[in-house]
Amino acid sequence: MLRETLPSGVFVDLYQLASQVHMGGPKVLSSEDIDVEKPEYLSPAHTVYVYGDLNVTADHTYYTRIDLPIHVRYHRPSVDREVQFVTSSLKYPSIFHRCKDFNNRKKQFPLIQYPCNYENNSLCQWTELIYEKQRESIDISIPVGNQEDMLLVSMVTLVVTVAGCYLLVHTTLSGDKNTDKKKNR
Repeated sequence: MLRETLPSGVFVDLYQLASQVHMGGPKVLSSEDIDVEKPEYLSPAHTVYVYGDLNVTADHTYYTRIDLPIHVRYHRPSVDREVQFVTSSLKYPSIFHRCKDFNNRKKQFPLIQYPCNYENNSLCQWTELIYEKQRESIDISIPVGNQEDMLLVSMVTLVVTVAGCYLLVHTTLSGDKNTDKKKNR
């Protein structure tokens, strides 16, 4: 099991992940609801638990592969024209393992309680696995808008919206005259 704490600048879509489980997608449980519509500055960090199946190689090495789609949130536009990107840092996940026979392991490794699986919140005893990280975090550069462009963007959006509405109403009211002639024949 992986425990991943995601910063406010990124999120996982729990509905997307739930729809992918039957196709071999990651099995994910979140510690709280995730509002995918909120921008970065209104969103808290959140923790997800990702469950994978262990595979064994011929030399008795255990491994798993988990592809977790992560989405970026909308960030506040910058007031400085020089700032075109902000950085969101993803720390490496904590990795936990659960064995059925903990009696011999309790003396060696501390046990931590986390959800047993992605389907419910019942708790089980987990042992944290220590692994070597190549760096402390992965940085994601996220493009941000510029506050000075607000008038231009608003005007273009308004013109495109009005033109699209006009075209839609005009097409609906005028109808396709060729279709009417074909029906009368």
